[in-house]
Amino acid sequence: MHPDAAEFPFKCAKAKSKMVARYGLNKNGANPGWRCYRYTHQSSVTEACIGTDGQLTSEGCSDPIHEEGDYCNRVAEIEEILQDACKCQFQQRLDDFCGQMSPTGTGDFFCPKAAGYEGAMVARYHVNKKGGGPAWRCYGEIWDKSFINSCLDETGELTSENCTEVNPWRAEYCARSLAMEDIIANTACDASTTTSTTTTTTALTTTSQNNCNIQKRLDDYCKKMSPDASGEFMCNRADGFEGIMVARYGLNKNGGGPDWRCYAWTTQTSNQPACISSDGTFTSEGCTDPTADGGKYCTRPVEMQQIIDDALSECFDEPIECPVQAEMDAFCAQMRPDGLGDFKCTRSRGYEGRMVARFGPNMSGSNHGWRCYGPQYDSSTTEACIGLDGKRTSVGCSDPNFAAGSLCTRTEQLEAIISSTLESCGIITTTTTTTTTVVTTEITTTVTTTSTTSSPIQNHCGLQAKLDAYCSQMSATGVGDFMCTRMRGFDGLAVARHGMNINKDGPLWRCYAETMPVNTENACINDFGEMTAAGCSDPVEWTGKYCTRDSQIATIIEQDAGSRPYQAALDDYCSKMSPAGEGEFLCARATGFEGNMKARFDVNKNGANLMWRCYGEFENTESAICLNDLGEHTEDCPEPIFVNGRYCTRDEEMKEIISSLGSGECYEISLTTTTTTTTTTTTTTTTTTTTTTTTTTTTTTTTTTTTTTTTTTTTTTTPEPIQPFCYIQEKLDDFCGKMSSAGSDDFFCAKASVVEAKGMKMVARFGLNKNGGAPAWRCYGYTRTSTSESCLDDWGDLTSCSDPIGDDGVYCSKTAEIIDLIAENSGSRRYQEILDDYCSQMSPSGAGEFLCNRAAGSEGRMKARFGFNKNSANPMWRCYADFENNQDDLCLDEYGDATSSCSAPIHVDGKYCTRDVEIRELITSMKDGHCPATTAPTTTTTTTTTTRTTTTTTTTTTTTTTTTTTTTTTTSTTTSTTTTTTSTTTSTTTTTTTTTTTTTTTTTTTTTTTTTTTTTTTTTTTTTTSSTTSTIPIQPHCYLQEKLDAYCSRMSSTGEGEFLCPKASKIEPHGLKMVARYSVNKNGGSPAWRCYGYLKTTSADSCVDDWGQLTSCLEPIASDAVYCARTEQLEAIITSSNGVRRYQQVLDEYCSFMSPAGFAEFLCNRAAGVEGTMKARFGVNKNGANPTWRCYGYFNNDLDDFCLDDFGERTSPCSSPIYDGGKYCTREIEMSDMITSMKNGNCPATAPPTTTSESF
Repeated sequence: MHPDAAEFPFKCAKAKSKMVARYGLNKNGANPGWRCYRYTHQSSVTEACIGTDGQLTSEGCSDPIHEEGDYCNRVAEIEEILQDACKCQFQQRLDDFCGQMSPTGTGDFFCPKAAGYEGAMVARYHVNKKGGGPAWRCYGEIWDKSFINSCLDETGELTSENCTEVNPWRAEYCARSLAMEDIIANTACDASTTTSTTTTTTALTTTSQNNCNIQKRLDDYCKKMSPDASGEFMCNRADGFEGIMVARYGLNKNGGGPDWRCYAWTTQTSNQPACISSDGTFTSEGCTDPTADGGKYCTRPVEMQQIIDDALSECFDEPIECPVQAEMDAFCAQMRPDGLGDFKCTRSRGYEGRMVARFGPNMSGSNHGWRCYGPQYDSSTTEACIGLDGKRTSVGCSDPNFAAGSLCTRTEQLEAIISSTLESCGIITTTTTTTTTVVTTEITTTVTTTSTTSSPIQNHCGLQAKLDAYCSQMSATGVGDFMCTRMRGFDGLAVARHGMNINKDGPLWRCYAETMPVNTENACINDFGEMTAAGCSDPVEWTGKYCTRDSQIATIIEQDAGSRPYQAALDDYCSKMSPAGEGEFLCARATGFEGNMKARFDVNKNGANLMWRCYGEFENTESAICLNDLGEHTEDCPEPIFVNGRYCTRDEEMKEIISSLGSGECYEISLTTTTTTTTTTTTTTTTTTTTTTTTTTTTTTTTTTTTTTTTTTTTTTTPEPIQPFCYIQEKLDDFCGKMSSAGSDDFFCAKASVVEAKGMKMVARFGLNKNGGAPAWRCYGYTRTSTSESCLDDWGDLTSCSDPIGDDGVYCSKTAEIIDLIAENSGSRRYQEILDDYCSQMSPSGAGEFLCNRAAGSEGRMKARFGFNKNSANPMWRCYADFENNQDDLCLDEYGDATSSCSAPIHVDGKYCTRDVEIRELITSMKDGHCPATTAPTTTTTTTTTTRTTTTTTTTTTTTTTTTTTTTTTTSTTTSTTTTTTSTTTSTTTTTTTTTTTTTTTTTTTTTTTTTTTTTTTTTTTTTTSSTTSTIPIQPHCYLQEKLDAYCSRMSSTGEGEFLCPKASKIEPHGLKMVARYSVNKNGGSPAWRCYGYLKTTSADSCVDDWGQLTSCLEPIASDAVYCARTEQLEAIITSSNGVRRYQQVLDEYCSFMSPAGFAEFLCNRAAGVEGTMKARFGVNKNGANPTWRCYGYFNNDLDDFCLDDFGERTSPCSSPIYDGGKYCTREIEMSDMITSMKNGNCPATAPPTTTSESF
């Protein structure tokens, strides 16, 4: 509609802005009919739109405003459109169904393969990735015009007309044949269903039982079971049966407890009523019997019963429509700057009479609550409204524009409207003893009867302690929500309180560093979810030492509601079993397992009688029955070993504990270390008792370990022992390596002269002397090629290594010294040494996280410090190249504390590599008891990882090679040309390096190569140790085939230079473009890279993947000679893209897809007007603060900023963004993930799926 349109029906003088179609009244409130309205309300009360079923609906439909007469009457025209539209739109409905596929979807719409194709998948009747089984699927990758009948026309027949082709070969599709066949079967083609839209609206309130296929819903749920899934869909027993499990009500493998389970196997019989019919009754009709033999099933009774309940409610319960949103909107519409009482709000200026109610944040983007908003966004992504069913919804609900500041906070008033309106609709029933909200009257009776006779439920267990634990993580140097500069000097001391700020505003949930020794304020929360002053010290706000975390703490409270530490409580109970216990804790079978027994619902030693028992030993599989925090059975706990009889049966006792928790009580866990917060002193002693020389334990001396072992063994429930020694064998070898005939004290050994003469060093071994006597620790000069248990692993146990030669007498007896060295290193982590070793791997030619251009000239000598950037800001863990000549900084000691003095780093020169996340992970790993690997793969055997993995070898050989003129590779002369294109020279490379290692030994004193720390002449040790650390090969090319296709797409019969190709005239009339393929010419000659015009439907290895290898794709048609020979140019593109990550280009491409009409992460209202032109910069917000990765729309005409170069470092000059206009979209997490992915050698996807594709 437009006032200047050429002719009727689109010419309309009243169409001064965009109009929408609605079924509504004229300005006199009469004559309902189809009109184009200029204005609509924010409400969705009247049935003014048409649904997909051809019936009038109010869902997602704003009400038309008719009073002003701003509409165009088009009754006949719109009715005609509707009649045409309601011709059987099979394909449209199927496409709409597929468009809802998402990796985060629910039910039929959950599909991990939809990642990157959200909202864009289409329905096609096509083959699978192997070319077989044509069926209805939702496909993601779309090509051009289809020559295959894979769509449906209006008659329901397959057709290729108006049907694009899809690509099944990459398996980016979601198989939904049953659901899509249901859509086809249920698509009403009767034109008569659309003519009586005003008289059939009442049918919308009921749902036909024929569509209530409960069994199918259960089967679809079971198909999601997988050992690799998360949450309720993770089930190890589904391994090998992903996508084919079915739902049945049957027995377990022991013949016990019929329940709802997902079974992998069924029989051919149908004797058991194991399925459910559409009316909710059990049936055997069309239902194969389940078999539990082999245990291939996943028990999910609670989840599947919920699916059944939801289906029955959906299919048979008549929904109650309650206009809560309309009532709230009417309230908000009364806001005025000069209003009275609740309606006085100065921020409503300019929006008088137009404010609406939404659940959203304040203007700073925090503290979500019910407010009256003036402006709204065009999007509907947040559940900011109340639907007619009384639940929060985003349907037909525009998102509130909180940043504009035109809002009035009326949380209490709007919540009162919600409560009163729902109660008047009969949706809420309340009792005096509980606040339980029930939706239907059927459920009300069961809930009310149980709640009125019991005491108030403790909805939380140890909640305040959990909140305090959250606040204790606040730190001036914290990360994310835990960074709070006000905590400087109070790290680890903050507690959670509901209190005021320094201006007496609030109260809100905050983390306070200081409290008073009085309890006059209801600032804490008890286990009933009620605010209380009991045992709660009052917060001190006037010092400003607090961090406001209201929304985060509120989320913790919300998520904690109803949870119970069921399994932890049962495990705690079992940990008390002992042959010396009293009462129910006396159990002779617990001998040897005191403090370590755990609870499982499993069988006795005869494999029978499922009961709750305390077991002492467990398998390494996770399929046993234990309880989740809702008290439901879950099968993801280690399986107990029952055949040895090492268990204590306590079925009745543990059932009482479960019942107690279920009735709302909180079980006191006295000895566990992780789940309870009441005994926090125990958690501190757990970590210290494992290290025998602790500093924080209340029992300070080491001699008291015998008294504390009984308590500590009950607390330590770690699944694997910690590594008390880190790199202990290396330390022992380093000690022995210092043995010398000219040494002093401990390092003097006359026999070391034998190995010194050969340039070798001694190593530590637990072996025999020359007479074959008792083995002991000695420093040996030679070892055999055979192995024996003569070395020490990180757990302090003897492990296999090269066998020492003792019969030649070339050894030094240093037994006492080595034993002392082992004892000294017990519990030591070598923190700083490990971090420095990690940093020493930084290199401009490194791989993954070790790639850092700033390390140029400093390879092998960078060290780890917690320091500033070149602007003296943002302290974090970095690898620095240069240091001051002092000891003014603090490094980590051997227990991970910053108490060891070291030289301060020089940061102003920018010679550092920031690795805060990686180094923190190393520290955490060591504190958890592990010995992390710190070095990148440095050797020669991993030839598939291109030239970057051979950098260590390259640095050593370039200093010693004096033979040929090739200085870029190792010692061979031909390897330099082959390593960039193929990886087939593995054997030659390894043999080459073994010859060069002998040369490297002469230069180990001058280079920093870590591969030759121990032995130098023995080339076998260097090759074997390094080859074990092979990593996944990086992708040396990114989007290589796309680049080649983009080049060929420019071929034209009228092109210029290399893009002039007369043969392109054959495909240009069809709107097609050429694509790159490696194939033969028209005579079938040798394959080469060419630009081809047409493709076959068969596949061959004619494309190139991101590893530079040929890969399968649709092969070209060469016999028609419609191709352009561009071999040299295409090969040049392949060569030039080797190793290049295109960091900035990838980020800019990602940002170019931001749009106010985008999907998921590409939806950004601020991108309006700059779609397709946004670029990535690491910049500030409109207030000039919080620098992070954002997509900006406008830029200054300068080169004052830094973008990422091709190695991921911010060293490339680029135009600085204009931030004060707010034209940017913040995407910190997404772009940081992309950068990390590229540094790890991957090629991340940057954009939603596009329809530009190859030709045929």
